[in-house]
Amino acid sequence: MRLILLSLLFLPGRCFANDIHWVPGEPTYSFLNKHGKKRTRSLPPLPKKGEWKRQLLFPKNGAFFCVLDEKTEEFGLHLGSPRGAVSAKMAVSASILRLVRKGGRTVWKQRLRERHFGGALPAGEIPLQISETGTLALLLQDNGPYKKSRPFILVVGPRGHVKLELNYTVWSRVDELSLSTDGSRLAVRGLGRIPEQDNWGKAVGVYDLKEDTAWVRGVPDAETSAPTLRVDRDGWVCCVREGPIFVAFDPGGRRERMEAAEMERRFGAAW
Repeated sequence: MRLILLSLLFLPGRCFANDIHWVPGEPTYSFLNKHGKKRTRSLPPLPKKGEWKRQLLFPKNGAFFCVLDEKTEEFGLHLGSPRGAVSAKMAVSASILRLVRKGGRTVWKQRLRERHFGGALPAGEIPLQISETGTLALLLQDNGPYKKSRPFILVVGPRGHVKLELNYTVWSRVDELSLSTDGSRLAVRGLGRIPEQDNWGKAVGVYDLKEDTAWVRGVPDAETSAPTLRVDRDGWVCCVREGPIFVAFDPGGRRERMEAAEMERRFGAAW
């Protein structure tokens, strides 16, 4: 399943807006201090046991970034049958997530729940976003050969406390995630449970992480190739494409048709 996500900045050798530069595979990163001088810092060491892959994610601005280390191990199914282990495998993915200050200090470290994959479905990278304030949103999803995918959405605050958990009983499929720049709101688009209809369908939802409130609205005509979802710190979410029309939602979940010029002014991009 293709996930369209904002701010997935796992690009090699790129210098980001917050002046942090890292080359994948290198044990160090560099940044510019407030005087414009280059400083180099060491990343936390990789776990010693097993083959771990590392990813770093940087916000466009802010004093934090995150480090994600992941290890995937395969094991065979039907070991006692003629099919053998080659034709039927499962994989278990273990992950460690850290929030790190720009100067190199680790703020918190957490071991994430394991992900399980089967059949021909690859583990893939964990969809992950970070706000300027250090709030993290990520999608942990199990894929099995004999059952549907089971999404699990997790939001962790800048002090390492879990702020939101959503599982497959709320969203059975997640197409997009969007975290506001201040980390106060999370928007989700996919196949979800729509409370006002007491049914499942294509939907958009916004979760206010400060007020602990949420709304979910049905978007039955939404196109799967819609533009990247965005939510701002005031609670506006944009945009869902329904044929030739782009639809935004205000902080209360009311629909509003949004023209291209207004989208660009409010969300900083034109579609």
